[in-house]
Amino acid sequence: MTTLSPEIIERINSAHVTAEWTTGADEMTAKSIADVLEKKYPGYLWAVNVNSAGGVITLLCMNLSGKYGHVIKMGKLDTWDSLRDKVMRGAGEILERYSQPRSRFHADRYNNLALDLGGLPVGDNG
Repeated sequence: MTTLSPEIIERINSAHVTAEWTTGADEMTAKSIADVLEKKYPGYLWAVNVNSAGGVITLLCMNLSGKYGHVIKMGKLDTWDSLRDKVMRGAGEILERYSQPRSRFHADRYNNLALDLGGLPVGDNG
């Protein structure tokens, strides 16, 4: 598992980083988050976007929906541990919206989901 160094967290939270550096740090952060999600919720396909300039992390579970996800606001004082906790909570909420367990992917539970007219799983997206 990849972990972020305190220097990276500090730079992400700093208002004085360059766009080029931020893009690289955002990509590294997104990869680290995806690694955490894969370890906690194996079998699900997670899409993670980090926009430190905008102060948000966007999570999508592509098995369930490429349209509905969870947006996490990053705080100036967030540490890697606090971001990881927010990510785990957000990912778990996505799974619960689709009545999926907060554990590994279960094909039988997934196969029993109601589908919309486009063949995509229907969840509680309200």
